[in-house]
Amino acid sequence: MRAHEAFAEVLRQRIADGTYPLGSVFPTLSVLKATSGHLMDDVRRARRTLVREGLLESPPGDVLTFVRGASDQPVPHYKQEVANVLRRRIHDRVYPPGTQFPAATELAREFRVGPIAMRCAVNQLCAEGHLETRGRRTYVTTRAPSPDPAP
Repeated sequence: MRAHEAFAEVLRQRIADGTYPLGSVFPTLSVLKATSGHLMDDVRRARRTLVREGLLESPPGDVLTFVRGASDQPVPHYKQEVANVLRRRIHDRVYPPGTQFPAATELAREFRVGPIAMRCAVNQLCAEGHLETRGRRTYVTTRAPSPDPAP
């Protein structure tokens, strides 16, 4: 068995055992290389294999890759995953109530997603009551909604 095939099998097992939970952000190539000791080419080939098999999803134009699992299981869209992370940060008071929320362009760079994806996530958090807009600025609301996504 070639090195990339063996590494792909290790990654499949990690997805199956929940090390990489469904819907979560999959480690970057550089992290996988550093933690596995494999050559970058083998890491890339293993990741490509898992994308082809449908175990990973890489939305076009974004750097993030998400764990998908078996093809019959629903996959949270990457915009939803970004909204989930931001919602958790608000709940954990990384962004305290009443403060100005970081600009969508700044967050898009941090999350390595497009500005439209970030704007969708911010709009969702506004609709849920976590954020509010005042003029052209967005603020964390002073009330504390549940960290769970709205139904």
